[in-house]
Amino acid sequence: MHIDFYGEIFDKYERFHSKPYLGFFSPKGDLVDYNTELGGSHGNLGNLVSWTFLLWIKQNNIIKNVNLSSVDILAYLNPSTGGIKNADIACYDFNVSSNLTMLQKDLLNYLDKVGDNDHFIELINKRVDIDLFPKSILKDRKISMGSDGAYEIEKVFGTENTRRLLMFLKDICIQHLGYDAIERIKPNNEEIVFPQYFYLYPDDYMTYFDKPRIISSTYNNVNERFYNYLLMDWVVKKMNRYLYNEDKKEFVVDTTFFESDRDADFKSEIETIKKHVPIRERIKYFR
Repeated sequence: MHIDFYGEIFDKYERFHSKPYLGFFSPKGDLVDYNTELGGSHGNLGNLVSWTFLLWIKQNNIIKNVNLSSVDILAYLNPSTGGIKNADIACYDFNVSSNLTMLQKDLLNYLDKVGDNDHFIELINKRVDIDLFPKSILKDRKISMGSDGAYEIEKVFGTENTRRLLMFLKDICIQHLGYDAIERIKPNNEEIVFPQYFYLYPDDYMTYFDKPRIISSTYNNVNERFYNYLLMDWVVKKMNRYLYNEDKKEFVVDTTFFESDRDADFKSEIETIKKHVPIRERIKYFR
């Protein structure tokens, strides 16, 4: 399966916002817009997935070293997720078919499966530094359960802890759920920078031809899956895939690796085209 090249979508977003596009590819190859890293209490403008993950951590009180308490709440359990213990997750309509909502569903099902696993909770706690919690939280040892807005969650954990937890969430999306992350940096590790008010610049000033970047993935046959992106000088960074071992109750690295002869042929084809065809003409060779 070849993933479509979404260069024009990236350009449209980046030209309007003057910052790199952030997102994922779903296991089926659909583009998942993840540009608001934190937010979305009702899914209108923000990111449901980040917000759901942080709210789940907050309301399940699984950060051991902090020992916070909260008032009792009436849990909202969506039947389509299989239910999550003590999680008041005000998701927007699960009947809405969007790629971000599908990622949220996958995350909820995942948390329902591993949320009470000691190994998983340990992984979360390793990413949290108690000294980085706001002083008011550490003093009162209580979490406000008013409006569970995304930025209230950030006030509970602290900005740096929130950043670390969201980085862990990204790893979960890639290594446990099988999504591919579109990274914000170029293959040479340079930051992608845009001029202010980029939307006012001529259309040929900077396009996706000038901004190849990195995709993080756990898939084996990357030359087939990311054919169009590799052709446009993007780089695929391979990561380990983790499987949940029901007997050991922990995550283990998936050691199965299979690269097909067909994928090797794709690699050779990509290298030949890149050698002889300028980047602005390679679109005609897309699959």
